[in-house]
Amino acid sequence: MISFIEEYYAIGFRSAEIFAALSGIIFFKKYKYDKAAKYLIYFLIYVNVIEVIAHYPTLLQEEKSLKWLKDLLSGTAFLRNYWWYFIAWFIGSNVFFSFYYYLISESKKIQFYIKYLCFATVSVQLILFILFLRKLDYDFLIYTEVINLVVILFLVSTYFMQLINSEKLVIFYKTLPFYVTVAAFVFTITTTPLVFFERYFNLSDPDYISLKYVVNFFAIIFMYSLIGIGIIVSEAEVRK
Repeated sequence: MISFIEEYYAIGFRSAEIFAALSGIIFFKKYKYDKAAKYLIYFLIYVNVIEVIAHYPTLLQEEKSLKWLKDLLSGTAFLRNYWWYFIAWFIGSNVFFSFYYYLISESKKIQFYIKYLCFATVSVQLILFILFLRKLDYDFLIYTEVINLVVILFLVSTYFMQLINSEKLVIFYKTLPFYVTVAAFVFTITTTPLVFFERYFNLSDPDYISLKYVVNFFAIIFMYSLIGIGIIVSEAEVRK
């Protein structure tokens, strides 16, 4: 099974990401007046763009015509795509999820907390990003993903607090934020522990490589498939 996952890893998670984005595009009209849902769809398209650009290290390895560029980037953070995921995914997802839950929150107080939590954490993550570029210390990746874990836990907890105390509780399965919340929560708590072992991600530790593939494979597929299903089955809400 592990060999199967390793062989079809990229196809599997890319298919899930594309499925979620296509679901959003196909059902975009349904969410015409749902501002939060529309930004979610934009984000899903953005995720696919991230993955396309993140493929550049493979091109540097395989395309002989790009050898000059590979030599130019040698010894810098830009030779690998960690820096790209650092700013495009870790920081980008922090900004998106904060903004998304800010839009769906019905509490001015919680919106206030979300806004300033986002500002504080993104500021710290940008500092960590600069330090990462200067020192190439992958511990900074760990710190920024732990920050994302804290942010997601806060957003998820505030969402469920509001859901429990609202009339939407009886129709939670028809609301898109429920699917987004479950998907983001499961993905974050299953993948974040892996970053603590990221420094050991090399060919001398095949057990960790297999574990990383399996966890990420199912976590990514679960998250984007659930969000895609949520887009299809949920009812739009009017948010301006």
